[in-house]
Amino acid sequence: MQSDSLIHFQNERDLLEKFEKESRSKKIPVITKDTGYLLELAVLIINPSSILEIGCGNGFSTYFLIKNLGSGAKYTGIDMNRERLSSAREFIINRFPEADTEFICGNALKILPEIGRKYDFVFIDGAKFEYPLYVREIIKKIGNNAIIITDNILCGDRILSQKQEEHYKRTVRGLKEYLRIVSDKKYFNTTIIGAGDGIAVSIYKGGL
Repeated sequence: MQSDSLIHFQNERDLLEKFEKESRSKKIPVITKDTGYLLELAVLIINPSSILEIGCGNGFSTYFLIKNLGSGAKYTGIDMNRERLSSAREFIINRFPEADTEFICGNALKILPEIGRKYDFVFIDGAKFEYPLYVREIIKKIGNNAIIITDNILCGDRILSQKQEEHYKRTVRGLKEYLRIVSDKKYFNTTIIGAGDGIAVSIYKGGL
């Protein structure tokens, strides 16, 4: 006889696999489940009081961020696609009705300066060429020891190649500039993890 926890795990896995398959069939970009489980574990261990997600899409990644969010903690998701954001809001509220969530439609670079709260956990999965611009705004909204996790940092290993297709040149430049910023050991401790399409995990030391 299976335990309740195993039954819950199986039901959750079926739900996420169906959601992921439907998203990809509609050409909606979503994180890999491995990346999701890493986010889930990070939230469980760090127990942040306030999470910011840039590029929450249809809520697939948000699920992993919200799942272990503690009581009294706050989540803010930003996305430019109104339809996907509406889907994310509905998906998350239906499954985590008790969670304190906020979904904002628009350009994060315009929205962030207007947000008054501070965050101690940030997940970035927006426009890759804008990553350096995001981090410059984010450091105004976080304190020492805040964590910043960014997805698709390898861009299909293009970040490691000397030759770039014209279509990806702007993206690769942005990713390299972002890595240059968060690799400055005076202000960040950063490591790259090979899950999914590459994840950069940075701890902000402050002072920038």
